[in-house]
Amino acid sequence: MKNQESNLVNTRNTGLLPAYLVLLITTIVLSGPVQAQSWTNVSSIQNIYHNKISFTDDQLGFSLVGTTFTQSTDIYRTLNGGQSWQKITPQLPLQNYTFLAIQFLDTNNGFLVVRGRGVQTQQFSGYLYQTVNGGKNWTSIGPKGMRLSLGEGSLHFFDTQRGVVASGGGHYYTDNGGAQWSSIDDQSYWSVNEIDFSDHLNGIAGAWDGTFAYRGILFTTTNGGVSWDTLELGMNSAIERVNYTSQGTAYALGPSSWQRPQILYKTENWGSSWDSLSLDFLVDSNDAATDIHFTSHERGYLSTRDGHIFRSEDGGKSWSREFFGNQTTQGLDRLESNGQTLFAFGPMNVLLKRDFELGSWELMDRDEESPKVFPNPCSHNNLVNLSSSVIGTYYWMDASGGVQAIGNREEEMPISVPTGLSSGQYWIVFPKSSQRPMKVTLR
Repeated sequence: MKNQESNLVNTRNTGLLPAYLVLLITTIVLSGPVQAQSWTNVSSIQNIYHNKISFTDDQLGFSLVGTTFTQSTDIYRTLNGGQSWQKITPQLPLQNYTFLAIQFLDTNNGFLVVRGRGVQTQQFSGYLYQTVNGGKNWTSIGPKGMRLSLGEGSLHFFDTQRGVVASGGGHYYTDNGGAQWSSIDDQSYWSVNEIDFSDHLNGIAGAWDGTFAYRGILFTTTNGGVSWDTLELGMNSAIERVNYTSQGTAYALGPSSWQRPQILYKTENWGSSWDSLSLDFLVDSNDAATDIHFTSHERGYLSTRDGHIFRSEDGGKSWSREFFGNQTTQGLDRLESNGQTLFAFGPMNVLLKRDFELGSWELMDRDEESPKVFPNPCSHNNLVNLSSSVIGTYYWMDASGGVQAIGNREEEMPISVPTGLSSGQYWIVFPKSSQRPMKVTLR
């Protein structure tokens, strides 16, 4: 990304913009790279780790929180996109429990995977709970005897009736809200790390074989989790993260190991065959990829141990660094999306939020449906008028989706063309509005 070098205000036309806007934009200019505006730390709870997050939309979300990065003992809810959180305290008949996975379908209906001991037993087991009132009350819905192996658990519910739970080496499936479960117990030592679905049929699960050889296993399903195909990988290839992006295309991330390079696997044929993608762009030999998340067939994001975030525009073939990590973000290991906003988390007191996730530019490149900008084409010393009355924060974005400048329109007035931009096509985007992006050509 380019640095934010331009003041969006033409100071020779001081009658057109209020003085406080000049100060605001000058502050943005002096703040350095635009990345600080694309990714914002919205964590407001101190001395905790966000370990798992489930957002139902860009405002309502639930987080599994702990005082360590390995155990989650509390649930927090946000009603404003992570700006503030309220604690939820489930009353569960368990001892020494930790929360492993959470998913909410809407405001009321949610599911929770828990590892713990029953009051009358010393044996740890896995439990699945359901809430129908936003987390106030939880009811166990099975499956009985759910194995946890080394303590991992993952789940995906399509609706309140049909869902999949994976724990240890077992996959469990229900189509009647947990009244009955079918199970596929493959190997007693296998441990499923993560599952993901692209739709109601196609899914992927990543696991390791539970041995010190750290062999990886990839499971794929084309019938919503009723049955799974299995592919066993070689040594030091345990699958830690998976992401199913679209019909037939999925990604799986292996571990970082001194015995072999870290590998990002990709399939484009529903898991029938897998290719490996290079991670050589991680120039620091001590750094490693920790999670991957694709928001479209071509665009994906990758987090690293050193706290960086990379973006790909070609399906993982090449990557560019979008967020430069620092001491605060070291240990970044999770990416999560609600379909509108992207979140990154892992280290203590860190919850990064990408305020605007651009979809397909091709769908937005339709002048007849977009508000007009005039003059268009325009030059660097122009003030441009907008046919729309929309106000608020706006971005100048290039054709790749990169934010090149940021401003704020408080009133229905012309806006300045940023200096320092090269000639070409741009879009003026108001990310917090439903307003379509406005295409403008800069000479």
